[in-house]
Amino acid sequence: MQYFEPNFVDEALVLLDRFGSGARLLAGGTRLGFALRSDPRDVAALINLKRIRELERVEERDGTLRIGALVTAQRIATTPVIREHAPLLARAAGSMGARQLRSIATVGGNICSGDPASDLVVALVACGARCEIAGVEEPSRVLPLERWLDERATGVQAKELIGWVHVPVTQHVAAYEKMTQRRAFEMALVAVAFRAQREGAALRDVRIALGGVGPAVLRARGAEAVLSGAPLSAASAREAARTAAERDARPRDDARASAEYRRHLVTTLVERAIRNACGDIAGIAS
Repeated sequence: MQYFEPNFVDEALVLLDRFGSGARLLAGGTRLGFALRSDPRDVAALINLKRIRELERVEERDGTLRIGALVTAQRIATTPVIREHAPLLARAAGSMGARQLRSIATVGGNICSGDPASDLVVALVACGARCEIAGVEEPSRVLPLERWLDERATGVQAKELIGWVHVPVTQHVAAYEKMTQRRAFEMALVAVAFRAQREGAALRDVRIALGGVGPAVLRARGAEAVLSGAPLSAASAREAARTAAERDARPRDDARASAEYRRHLVTTLVERAIRNACGDIAGIAS
């Protein structure tokens, strides 16, 4: 295995072009380290991105937050411009266990890990985030994070990397809820991110993302439809939560929890997220 530390994105792309599927990108290394120790046989080159300073930037421009792939969860949780304009993302980052982990884990690494319960990915999907991707064959493209996750599920693009994440700046209500067995040491059993814009007692542009209940982070589109446009009430919050659990979630039994228990958590956490985000609307707190 060869090891490289490029200083610029273009240098990293040259290495990706050279080694193809045998290359692995290193950001924080919280997941990749375990994978390499268990089975390094197919890895020809390890490309450490930590020297590419432009991937550590956070900036607001034209109504969008542009967050570099090397920005850590700790910075996301504490950076004022993110806390102001994307509080949902900041809350999710701040929930990621111990500070030692948050200081290493990066937004790009979380996206590329493929973990269906990644806190940052759940929040980013709810925020309507888009990925700015640098590639060998196509210099730059921007596409919704959900679409990139779908592309990854059908085949990883070996010759490109996520450089930045774009998060739209909007006025919204939001909440992040999750259930873990040991907060500082484990990924969530189930995570829920809720974000919507308010129009009086009604909601529009509702986005609900679910983690830990499918092969990847999922949009709860059925639950979103229940809430969109209609007056919000305690009854509609319960109906949305039930719909998310019964129609949107796709959990399976595993060593950590049963599918039935995960559906129960979806019901509880979706309703809790709606109440916490919108508790000042008449009837929702009843």
